[in-house]
Amino acid sequence: MLHGLLDINILLYLGLLGVFALAGLGIARHSRFFRELIDAKRADPGYESHLEGLRGVLAFGVFIHHAAYTWESLNHGGWYERAPASHILVLVGGESVSMFFFLTGY
Repeated sequence: MLHGLLDINILLYLGLLGVFALAGLGIARHSRFFRELIDAKRADPGYESHLEGLRGVLAFGVFIHHAAYTWESLNHGGWYERAPASHILVLVGGESVSMFFFLTGY
């Protein structure tokens, strides 16, 4: 049942991801509440913005890992019953989580 829906939903999913990303960017830029939080964080002398960018890349790696497992789950059965064929997609999640928490602790 889901297999036919997944063929067309990938474009819908990517489109919605773009819409939500733009909405989040707009809220972050124009909301006084979030603007004050961001400005206060940047004013902190101990804030290291380059680490925030790396944490964002690592969080995206976890997202890709979960998306690959969700795809396999919807197409071939239950969660973790069949791993994605790519070893990179399998490993990127665990490695990204480890590095993310390492940087967060720093």
